[in-house]
Amino acid sequence: MSQLKKSKIYTSGLVLYNPEDTQFISSINLLMSLDIIVYVYDNSNSNIVKQQNKKLLDKYSSDKVILLSSPRGNIGLAAAFNSIAK
Repeated sequence: MSQLKKSKIYTSGLVLYNPEDTQFISSINLLMSLDIIVYVYDNSNSNIVKQQNKKLLDKYSSDKVILLSSPRGNIGLAAAFNSIAK
């Protein structure tokens, strides 16, 4: 009887809050190089900032980087991580 090889899928969650630079892109690139799926929760207050972040993240494959956000703006760190965990 052959053994089925079980592959593990690793995920990571990042929460953004009005980032002033694009340092988070380096973190995403590192995680993706390790074949880790990245959930990014944009907790920014400004819709302009959210649009800029979305534009930066649109270049990534949608199945490797998943962008989440709330229309209410900053919902807090715990609520953002709970949204990622769902």
